[in-house]
Amino acid sequence: MQKRDLFFVSVIFILILMPNAFSIYSESVYSGTIEDRDIINISDHLFEFRIDPISSKVYIEIDISGVIIASGECKIKDNFYICIRNVSFSYRDYTDYHDVYKALLDVSQIKSKIDVTNTIEQNNLLIDEETIAELAIENTAGVVAEDVTAVLKIPSSVSVTDLEGCKKISENIIFNANVYPTQIRICTYKVKGLSAGDFELKANITYFDGIEQISTTSSTISGKVYPYSLKISPKLNKSKFDIQEKFNITIDIENINDQYDLRITTLNIKIPEKLLLLKKPKDATGNNRLISWSGTLEAGEKKTLVVQLQSQITGNYSVPIEASYKISKFLRSAKNISNIEVYCDCPYITHEFSQQIAAPDQRVSLKAFVANPSKIHNFRNVKLSYITNIPSIQDFSTAYASIRPFESIMIFDSPIITPSLNEIYYFNITVIYKSAANQVFVVKDKIIIKVPGGEEEIPIAEEKEDGEEQQETEEQQKAEEVTLGAERSEGASEEEKEEEPGKDIPVTTIEDEEERPIKACTILACIAALIFILIPLIIFKRKKAEATEEQGGIKELGSAAEKKQIIKEYLLNIFRGIKEKIKKKPLGKKEEFSYKDLEKQIKELGNSLEKEKQEKR
Repeated sequence: MQKRDLFFVSVIFILILMPNAFSIYSESVYSGTIEDRDIINISDHLFEFRIDPISSKVYIEIDISGVIIASGECKIKDNFYICIRNVSFSYRDYTDYHDVYKALLDVSQIKSKIDVTNTIEQNNLLIDEETIAELAIENTAGVVAEDVTAVLKIPSSVSVTDLEGCKKISENIIFNANVYPTQIRICTYKVKGLSAGDFELKANITYFDGIEQISTTSSTISGKVYPYSLKISPKLNKSKFDIQEKFNITIDIENINDQYDLRITTLNIKIPEKLLLLKKPKDATGNNRLISWSGTLEAGEKKTLVVQLQSQITGNYSVPIEASYKISKFLRSAKNISNIEVYCDCPYITHEFSQQIAAPDQRVSLKAFVANPSKIHNFRNVKLSYITNIPSIQDFSTAYASIRPFESIMIFDSPIITPSLNEIYYFNITVIYKSAANQVFVVKDKIIIKVPGGEEEIPIAEEKEDGEEQQETEEQQKAEEVTLGAERSEGASEEEKEEEPGKDIPVTTIEDEEERPIKACTILACIAALIFILIPLIIFKRKKAEATEEQGGIKELGSAAEKKQIIKEYLLNIFRGIKEKIKKKPLGKKEEFSYKDLEKQIKELGNSLEKEKQEKR
């Protein structure tokens, strides 16, 4: 008796579990009343029915196979779920003298159903960190799901390795197979953080459910790959700084990971040689060239380090900040650079005219001076010089011990006469001085003086005059002396060291205005001098010849004064022609007139006059 009770309990428990163990997913294709011997087309299949009233069973033939279903029961046949609700009398056929019975019929077509589960063990990853992801494909229906294809695109911020149950093709994870009823197919793979960024994992699935092609998608996994978690951000209190000005570099270091703490083993701040360290962070160590800090930053924590510096020399400087740290089990490094510009509020050259130049031979005053705009800097060993082609003005140079803050030194203050319409004067100024740190500065102002409105602007020869070439050479030699002075022995006296620039001090050249070409006035002056020396000699020779002719009683056409005038006009015409050629086109060194050619022309004139005299005799 006890065994029988145990059997019934087991049967009841199995019946309770059976609906969950086998699930039917179907679509209704027919519902209605059928009679004995009916033939119906259901979903392109022929159903023929025979009803037995005694047993209340229905025999159903489907195409070439059949099934018997009692009233109140359901059965599966050829992917159809068929239910007979009841069997009852319909009417009496008096033709054949038999009773006709009917049945209530429900027919559903069974389909496969795919459920997809997409999971990952860890959503947020560090670079190089790995986790396991899984794609599970389950057929929850009672028929096979044919040609199940799942495609999962791999995000660019992660890499995928160690695939099982699927394969990797190009940048996709691919699963393709039939999935049978109640079967679960699993694809597993490793996800590795590759580069910083958010990512999503989602599969697109297609399969044939027995009736049609179905498309669906899996659940979406959202994740993140953290960048290198230490962020270094240096900031300056302004964009550029004057020499000797103190300035701060504020360095923010931040752990941008919101899950992990990080341990900074070394953070180094390297100070360039020409920058002076005035103050370092209170919890940092090191010397004037290398500052170090170490410590732990919790998730999302930020720390600020302040370094105070000063520069004596102009230039562009780079302060690198480098760190090595560990987050989780991974070693990392970070780097950033702070770029610093140091300028000089240095003395400059300025000039002005008393009035606007409007006409040739106009009298105007020219003033030029060097001004120190700095309110704190004193500059020493100030050397002033200028060269010019303005008539009656000589090249000039002088020196001053220093130029103090806000001080101005006059270089030139005098009236000048403007050139002719198509001439150009130049007035080139050079100033050389030293800063307190022995940095040498060269400042230039090249002034053009010309009358506007000429027919054409006459270009000035590019060749420099001897004076300017000499000045440029002297400036270059001074710059070289500045560099060589830093290499002298340490045993030099303190007075000599003060006069010499420091080691590696650059020579800075500041150009105030545009370059101006130079005329070959020296050549013209030499030619004119030669002509006026030869004229008296020829006249003297001619007078001597006239005296001889008068003694011989020979009478010449024209007086000696007339012939003297003819010679003068002839030579002056030659002189004017040369001058006009120089004005129209500047002469290079290879194009200058030879003094011998000019002498030859004058001798030919003398020979012509001598021949005329001989013929008249």
